[in-house]
Amino acid sequence: ALATDGGRAPRRARRPMDTSGFPLSTHAAAATAYRLGVDRLLKVRAGAPQALRRSVALDPGFALGHAALALIGHECGADVDVSRALADARRAVRERADDYERSFVDVVSRRVLRSPADGDAALLRHLEEYPGDALALAVAVPTIAFSGLRDLDGTTALRVVERTAQAHGGGWFHTSLLAFMRQEQGRYDEAGTLAERALAAEPASGHAMHALAHVHYERGDHEAGRERLERWLAHQGRGGTHRAHFSWHAALHELALEDTAAVRRRWAEQLSPGKVHGVRALVDSGSLLWRARLAGAWQGPFPIGDVLDSAPAAVLERPATAFVALHAAIALTAAGDLAGLRRLRGPAP
Repeated sequence: ALATDGGRAPRRARRPMDTSGFPLSTHAAAATAYRLGVDRLLKVRAGAPQALRRSVALDPGFALGHAALALIGHECGADVDVSRALADARRAVRERADDYERSFVDVVSRRVLRSPADGDAALLRHLEEYPGDALALAVAVPTIAFSGLRDLDGTTALRVVERTAQAHGGGWFHTSLLAFMRQEQGRYDEAGTLAERALAAEPASGHAMHALAHVHYERGDHEAGRERLERWLAHQGRGGTHRAHFSWHAALHELALEDTAAVRRRWAEQLSPGKVHGVRALVDSGSLLWRARLAGAWQGPFPIGDVLDSAPAAVLERPATAFVALHAAIALTAAGDLAGLRRLRGPAP
């Protein structure tokens, strides 16, 4: 929009900003909804799809709102018509966008339509140009929300997190991701310190709590780890997504403590089919049953068939990522389903 000041030349009105401080090619109301959606994604909290849908309802020509919807539909399993959202983003970006927005839409387009390698390359180029983009950084790091960059040893994601540190200035989100990467390196003391620092700044940070859950488990601090997870889930984590995964972490502490009654209770109340759906049923519910069986902690009927019944057939036969393929294989193995294992095909190379 253009504004005039007396007889002076027209001046362009200041655009609203996104969560990371990049200008958005939309109006204030749509930008507010978009920021809320991205904030929910960064904190691993519920409500992101609804907020992003509101942003494009308020401004159907808002490219980043459509692109973010396509992204979470493709990578997070959100209930989104990915093809339509992506088509809307590509149309909108041709009509109204700056270089940053065009770059982000290109990243999403390549991750949805092209090979994983092409999608990763586009994401790395984008982060090289825009290292302060928190949403793009979230996509790059394999944690609880996104599958991340695909490499065999995880060093690419680590380098990206380290390289973008200055652009984020020690903010809670970047600190949360760095905590997770440090525990992946086995640097548990540092990871724990970083996670606590992030939680002090943003108590609802799901990424920081996830990193801390890993730290407690790897250190063998099972009582403290279970207590901390229970407290967080009851308070700051109440509005979180992936609650099943945090419950799974708590159940691992209970398995380590040989508290089989607590494991069965948690399964019934938080991880059984009906409580967990779709991919998370394989990743969390199925893998807990497998671990409980290996630990000799599950007596009586073994409900792995119920888990498989709750998962979409496409996930069991052609999972989108290697991570999901691994958990599909675990669940099928636990069920002794050789025919299902033969049908299972990994993600596209």
